[in-house]
Amino acid sequence: MNFSKKYLLEWTTSEDVEKNLKDGLAKSYKTMWVNIFFGVLSLVYGLIVGNILYLVLSLIWLVGPFISWYISKDIKEAKPIDKIENEDKDFLINVSKKTWSYFKDNMNEENNFLPPDNYQEDRTPKIARENIYNKYWTRLFIYNFCI
Repeated sequence: MNFSKKYLLEWTTSEDVEKNLKDGLAKSYKTMWVNIFFGVLSLVYGLIVGNILYLVLSLIWLVGPFISWYISKDIKEAKPIDKIENEDKDFLINVSKKTWSYFKDNMNEENNFLPPDNYQEDRTPKIARENIYNKYWTRLFIYNFCI
């Protein structure tokens, strides 16, 4: 064996190979020519013998390159933002701006850069009546059942 030790660091990456490949139905059939050969061979043999199994097998072999080409095509999907209507986009943008401003205003050094646990926009003095009611119901329960 004679090694030249030249061009040792030259290779083609898989990404470059994929870019250079020309995808197409003809290319798929050319690459999978063995399928076509055995498909035609089993088709002829199936017609001569009259066996349906060979005819089905030949159909699968002949359609195989088409199926492999079809499932390997790139799927062109629309972006999710394009599927949303304009008024819904405006609503989402408004909600996101309000959410961002909440965190921007409240997550500061005063709060140790943590969001507050309880935030109330309208601070009106209220009596928590449910606590008063619970207190009376508890006393009534204790009195009636002599606990």
